[in-house]
Amino acid sequence: MKKLGLFTIGLLFAACTDYVQQYEQDYKAEYGDAELYEQRHSGDAESCDSTESSDSEESSDSAKSSSSVNSSGSNGSSSSAKSSSSAKSSSSEMIDISDKLGTCKPGNPSVSVGNTTNWVITKGEKVSSALFNSGNLVWTFGEDASPQTRTVKADLRSGVVTYTSAGKKKAMVKFTAGNQTGTITCSELTVVDDSTPGSGDVTCGSTDLWCKNESYRVETGVDAGKDEGGYWWVIDDAADGGKSVIEWPVERGNGYSPDAFDGIIDYCKGMCGTYNLDKGNLVYDPWVEVGFSIAGKSQTSTDNLPADLTDWGGICITYTSDIAASLVIHPDSALERQMGYDVPFVSLLKQSNAIEKCFEWSKFIQAGWGAEKISGDVAATYVKDIAFKIQGSDGSTGKFNIIRLTKKKEGGVANLSTWSYLNPSSTYELIRDKRDGHFYRTIKIGEQTWMAQNLNYAPGGDTISYCYDDNPKNCNVYGRLYTWDVAQNVCPDGWHLPSQNEFTQLVYKAGGENAARNLMTINGWHLSGTTDCEGFSALPAGVIASEASGEMGSQAAFWSSTDGYRMAIQEIGAGPVSVSMEMGEGEKDWAYSVRCVSDD
Repeated sequence: MKKLGLFTIGLLFAACTDYVQQYEQDYKAEYGDAELYEQRHSGDAESCDSTESSDSEESSDSAKSSSSVNSSGSNGSSSSAKSSSSAKSSSSEMIDISDKLGTCKPGNPSVSVGNTTNWVITKGEKVSSALFNSGNLVWTFGEDASPQTRTVKADLRSGVVTYTSAGKKKAMVKFTAGNQTGTITCSELTVVDDSTPGSGDVTCGSTDLWCKNESYRVETGVDAGKDEGGYWWVIDDAADGGKSVIEWPVERGNGYSPDAFDGIIDYCKGMCGTYNLDKGNLVYDPWVEVGFSIAGKSQTSTDNLPADLTDWGGICITYTSDIAASLVIHPDSALERQMGYDVPFVSLLKQSNAIEKCFEWSKFIQAGWGAEKISGDVAATYVKDIAFKIQGSDGSTGKFNIIRLTKKKEGGVANLSTWSYLNPSSTYELIRDKRDGHFYRTIKIGEQTWMAQNLNYAPGGDTISYCYDDNPKNCNVYGRLYTWDVAQNVCPDGWHLPSQNEFTQLVYKAGGENAARNLMTINGWHLSGTTDCEGFSALPAGVIASEASGEMGSQAAFWSSTDGYRMAIQEIGAGPVSVSMEMGEGEKDWAYSVRCVSDD
């Protein structure tokens, strides 16, 4: 946002009824065309002078004197007129006409700290325009205003000012013309500051994710293992060649520590700062972001892990910003890279007063320049971070404040994404199922390429495949469960249900008799000591049997394309837990997981 400098605007002449509209247009344009403004101003002044009549003999004399002076050139008679007028004024007793001068009020009843406002005079009916136009105006705006006092020439009717603090503000104008003087006390202006303590009439509730300074971290309800879920962070465009920064109202702590923003949150009753956008060497508009993690890191990961926020239904934010901003979903890092960083977002309008905006996940869309497409609903299942992003033209500066965050659906919970259970030491690739837009991580094991996640495709809706406990959240983490017949045709193009021989090769590569522990996820089982050394990341998704369901959390079974054949891993024991692995026939009407293997 461009900072407005000091400027002034011409006095309203009585006979020009359209001058107010013209003034507003010129003001909003910030005098981008100075020559055009001067032409309009001169035209209005000339027409007013030619049509105005005097209210009294004295004002008539003043008008004649003023006309003589204004029409003077470089000849001797004009100099004489000026001298005569000056002598008359100095020899006359000063007359107070304060009760006749008119009124003064702010151009708007309220304004934010740091923004420019104008004070406007409306001339009183009992004062002639000729007299008013010949006078001088001295504005007094107050101690915390810039400027504090401004002498305004006779043909200007407005004082322009920027305030540095919030509160009720007063202004006063002193008028002097010849032997007449007067003072106008302006009506009050309310200056608000939404980025400092005491700002915003926002009521926090018990179901908020985060609100003002009542908590330092966002209560996401999910954590990957290091107790880092919900911590705030900041990033700018420096890595891409930009020079944008956020100036904080108080000193920020260590940028990598959990309490780095505590002092700022206390001060702002929110998360506030001043953005300064500097393009530097960027080829696109400069930007800054303030965001928070969802699940944080695990004991073995080096990056924040993704969570499934489907059950939140979306997110609500209460904020202020001097520039249009956006709310951004940052998915899993590998997915974000594959998308070319064209991440889903929703737009937030410029907002000077605190306002709440709510968005369903489906409303989050990509800009469209990335190679990979993803819907907001799908992105919500892989959320690593959520950020408030400010991006604008070079040189833009202004304030922002994030005040409150809530879930769109009250009571909605977050769950670790299935990607959070993958082995951080393994190298995965990424594929997209074009049928429903879901993404899957894949892993090369020996000569085979496997999906590292259970399939979560619903052929024919929910009627012929199942979520454990009929809970869709279980599908998002553990994948769907299929009967043998249905499983034969559920893998996407380029992939197929593995044969008995392909499962045998997998087990051999994973260690034969020791394969179970080497194929199981490091976290997610009751059993300790699992290694997932091949990156297969088998989760205990459970099974659905005709009589009863096998416990989710203690067993996994995968269908094969070979008639009735399946591979199963199961924890055994009520005390010390061990693991068994079995390959053989299963019940075709029972529902097991599906892992697809590449055709290549």
